[in-house]
This record gives sequence, C-alpha cells and structure tokens, in this order.
Amino acid sequence: MKKIIVLTLFLLGILPLSAQKTDYPLIGAQVFIEEGQQPEQIENWFRILHDNGMEVCRIRMFEGYMKKAGKWDFSLFDTAFDAAEKYGIKIFATLFPAEDGDSGIGGFKYPRSDKQTADMAEYIRHMVTHFKDHPALYCWVLQNEPGGNVKSLNTPYHAAIKAAWKARRPRPDYDSDGYLKADFSDQWFVRWYMADFLRSISDEIRKWDPDTPHHINPHQVFRQLPEYDFEALSSFINSMGASMHPSWHFELFERREFPLAVAINSDLMRNGAIQNPFWITELQGGNNLYSGTTPMCPTAEETAQWLWSGITSGTEGVIFWCLNPRASCKEGGEWAMLTLQDEASDRLTAAAEVARCIGEHKEFFRNAKPVESDITLMYNPESYFVQAYQTRTPGCGVRETEGPITALIADYQVLSEMGIKPRVSAMSLYDWETAPEGRTIVLPNMVSLPSSSWDRLETFVRQGGRLVMTSMSGFFDENAHCILLKDSKLKRLLGADLSEYKLKAERFDIEIAGERLPVSYWKGLIKTDSAETVAGDAEGITMVRNRLGKGEVLWCPSMLEHGGWHADNAPLARFMARYVATSTSYDPITFAERYPNVLIKSLESDGRYMTFVCNKNSQATTVKLKHGKLKPRTIYGKSRVTDSQLTLAPEESVVILWS
Repeated sequence: MKKIIVLTLFLLGILPLSAQKTDYPLIGAQVFIEEGQQPEQIENWFRILHDNGMEVCRIRMFEGYMKKAGKWDFSLFDTAFDAAEKYGIKIFATLFPAEDGDSGIGGFKYPRSDKQTADMAEYIRHMVTHFKDHPALYCWVLQNEPGGNVKSLNTPYHAAIKAAWKARRPRPDYDSDGYLKADFSDQWFVRWYMADFLRSISDEIRKWDPDTPHHINPHQVFRQLPEYDFEALSSFINSMGASMHPSWHFELFERREFPLAVAINSDLMRNGAIQNPFWITELQGGNNLYSGTTPMCPTAEETAQWLWSGITSGTEGVIFWCLNPRASCKEGGEWAMLTLQDEASDRLTAAAEVARCIGEHKEFFRNAKPVESDITLMYNPESYFVQAYQTRTPGCGVRETEGPITALIADYQVLSEMGIKPRVSAMSLYDWETAPEGRTIVLPNMVSLPSSSWDRLETFVRQGGRLVMTSMSGFFDENAHCILLKDSKLKRLLGADLSEYKLKAERFDIEIAGERLPVSYWKGLIKTDSAETVAGDAEGITMVRNRLGKGEVLWCPSMLEHGGWHADNAPLARFMARYVATSTSYDPITFAERYPNVLIKSLESDGRYMTFVCNKNSQATTVKLKHGKLKPRTIYGKSRVTDSQLTLAPEESVVILWS
C-alpha cells in the first residue's frame, strides 16, 4: 500500500523530490534571534557552531521583529543569514507570523479568521521574496510544531469550515451493521484541517519560491500521533521532522528510558515520512527551569546517547534547541547549549565529539539505512479515538488515553533488550503488497480494528504471515461498536470468540506455557472454535493459536504489556521470544541474550555495519554479542569488544564499526 501511495503521488506530479537527503547526518542547533542582540553576538554564535562541527541551524523568522508600524525591516535577520553564509551553516527558516498576545513560545496553530489568513499570506510574500535567494537558506519550516491546541478550533469560523468538509466527505460503506455509532468526525476533521492548512502555507510559499524544500516538525508524538495525516502531509513536504524534548514529550517514560524514547519516536516519524527524509528538528539541548512538564538538565552523556539513538534510527540530522539562550519572556535563559556567558557547556562539547566522529566516517553514512527485523509493531488512529472516547483520563494505564501506544512501547522495549530491532508502522502505511511469509505483525492493545483492516489481516495470515494480537486488540470497530460479540467479525481470523473480560487486580498473573505472566486489570477469557488452546486455567482459556492458510494467529486478550510496563517485564520478554521473535532474519549484530536497560541500534551500509550500544543500568553491564565473522572496531567511546563481549559502565555509550 505504501508503494502505491508514493507511485500515485509521483504520477500525479504532486510528490516533490527528497531534497534534504544528506550524505551524512548533520548536527546543529537553533540560533535564537531576537531584538536587542548585537551583530557581533550573532556572528559569534555562528562561529561557535562552525568550530564545534555543526553545519545546520534553525531560525524563527519572527514577523514581529520584521514589521514595525507597517514597514518591513529585515536587517536583524540579514545579519544572521550573512553570518550563517560566512561560516557555512545551512538554515532551517521557520515561519513565525505575528500573533496577538503570544510571547513567541510556540506560535499559533490554526487561523481564526480570513483576515488572519490574508495577513499571513502578506507576511509570506514579504519574507520569502526577501530571503529566497540567500545562499544560507536550506529549507522553509512551514509551522513550528504543528499539532495540539485543538480547543482553538471551537469557533464559528472553524465550524463553517468543518460543515463544508462534512458535506463533501464520502459516506462510509460500513455502518457497524446498523448499531449506534460514536461520532469521531471532530477527530477526523482535525487530521484533515491540519494537513489542509499546512498545504495552504506550502502553496503560498511556492508562489514566490518554487525551489526551496519544505519541512514540518510534529511534536508530542506519543499523545498527538492521530492528528497527523502522514499520507496527506508527505504529498507536499520534502522532509519530515520531529521535536523531541524529554521534559515536554516523554511523560510516558522514566529518565533511563529516554534513549529508547528517542528511538521509538524516530521510528514512528520515519514511518510517517513515507518517501521523505526524516530529521530530528528539535532535541533538548539544555535546562528547562520554568517551562516544560518536568524540569531537567541533560547530562553530556545523555546528549550523546540521544544523538546516537536518533542517528542509528535513520535521521538525516539533529538540531538542538537551542544554541544560545533566549533573553526575554517565556523560556528566557533556558534550553541552551551555551552558558549564559556564551561558553560551551559539557553538552555542546559532547555533541561536537559526535559530530567529529560522524565527520571521520562520512563515507559509511552515504548509503546507510537502519537495520530492522521482520517484526512490525502497529498502531492506528482509530484506537486513539476510541480509547479517548471511552475515557478522558491522560496517562498510560489500561483505562487511560495513551493506553494503546503504551503497549506498543512496552513490546518495543523488550524486543530491543533482546537485541531485536522491530519495525513500527501505522496500519495504513504498512506495505501490504509484500509477500508476508517470514513476517510477523504484532497488534499490541490496538483496541479498534477498523473494517478496512479485516480482509487485509486475513489475507496476510493466509499467505504465510504470523499475526500476534494482545490485550484489547480488536475489541471495537472504528465506530466504538464492540465486534467481539457472538459470532464476531474476527471469528474466522481468530478461530475463536471472546467470552468476557474479568477485572482481577492492578497486577496479577496468568500462566502461559509454564510461565507466570503479569497482567494489568483485565483477564481475557476465550471461547474457542477452530483455534487450538495454548493456555488456560480453571476460569477458562487465555490464549489460542489459529492456523489459517499458510500462516497463523496467536491471540492472548489479557493486558500483557501493561502488566510488564515499568514493572518486571522479563516474563513479557519471554512471551515475545516464544511467540514473536522466532524469525532468523535479524541483523548480524545482536545480543546473545536479553539485557534490561541496554539499547542497541544498528545501521547497514554496503555490507558494513555501525552499532550503537548504551547502558542505562546503575551498574556496569557486560553484554555478549552475536556477530558472526564480522570484526569490531570502536569508533566512539572507550570500551572495546573482546571475545564477543562488551562491558559498559553506567551511562556509557559506544559506537562500533563492523567489517
């Protein structure tokens, strides 16, 4: 399906070239330009970027600093662009139109009137025509962190737009067999309207500058993922980015899991980029004193860990927020990689060391791509919509709004600790055309399986794929109608029905193949038909296997992932090893056994491999590696592989080149 989308867009002539594919990952930082700064200050910041091996930056193009009393004055930003050119720095120029009452922390997400839209078009005309031919300009960032602030759409202006959208929206073929249907039109409207508004910005820029690439940077991805219509967005951008500020965006994770969070966030957004390159457009570079959800200051070790996690996940580059601290108002004196005296922090020094290592191995990166297994963890927006409809409580528990994505994260974590690199994909972006033999799809607590997926999943299994369904996957359709009632829509696929869910305790155990497996709250009991029983107890059957065509389905409807998340996840890992990680088509470099709180990610380039390993345990950890006849050479960090073993101190990271 993904190939079909890309080909169709290309044939229609609306798919731009991926102009921001780099030969090697570029490291950089936001240079925050504001009134009051002196030219020598600004030039010094670009010199610092250059001296620390950074080749790219991001600048907010504040209309409020360009237009005064109706007259345009670009001199402040001319100084920055000229300094960038002098030191060879490429600029991601972020549109930042004026907004009444906004101090510039995030910018507005959606216009409130036709006048505001017209004013923005006028800003684009003046600003774009002034800077479009400047040698330092690398791309236009259409909007700072699109997504969120959905409440701002509750206006008469947007009601009229929504009414017009609903009038032309096709009537769905499937109606839940006449049962009462929940109305998710608000959620689907947000997806459509975000993409449509961003497309209008892109179109407006291209009137004046048809050549410069376009970029966006979604944020708060684990919460706002369903707002992003990646198929629509990818049709008019040239690269996909993401903001990853642990203090804002990683609420579901403990601090030791932040490198893992960067990896999962990167994999989600790289999947959403479809044919386009993927960047980390914002990565936390310094302390957040007052802003953010959780105050923190990254360590030098964490800065390097997050960089390498993103790089080995396939990013084209990483831009830190920020190089210099903003001086005034919201976020003043925060987030910087420089001290308040414009001296390099330990974080900047750490980033410079990573940039140096990349520079020494540019040739490897030219054709590098992330190594992934044939295991795909899936999500869909419908599960987000239904979960939020059923409960309004934010959080990661079984009854909370992030419950579906938390299960995916838990599976990703245990597979990673086993040395396996799972793929992550939206259901709509999965390549359903590729032969499924040898492939495994995991649906972790995908509480809604829309009707459009039923035949796809059955065909996948019949043609030789393995499907693993856990937790409440498939309990609802896209309309919040329960489809696991008698003679369910999934009975042929599963070879069984769901008998019921029983609330037991916040955590309790079930037994599968002699293994005690922690479960959270809900115990799913199965009424089997053609499926064979895998596990059960006095209360009933808890897991089945259904052989269908050339493939098989494994179904355990108890809340396994939530039972292991932020608790003892070793039993979940053993479950995944037995029923999911059975393929041998993994990369040549992997763990010989499971290592909790150790992350491994790899790139492959023309038969060579680069592996990042990071120890987030509080004690030194020795890992045994399986690497065949490949010979290791540590290119970053101190530790070396000796007799297929690698010992890492707490917080230590290494990058190994294999040949």
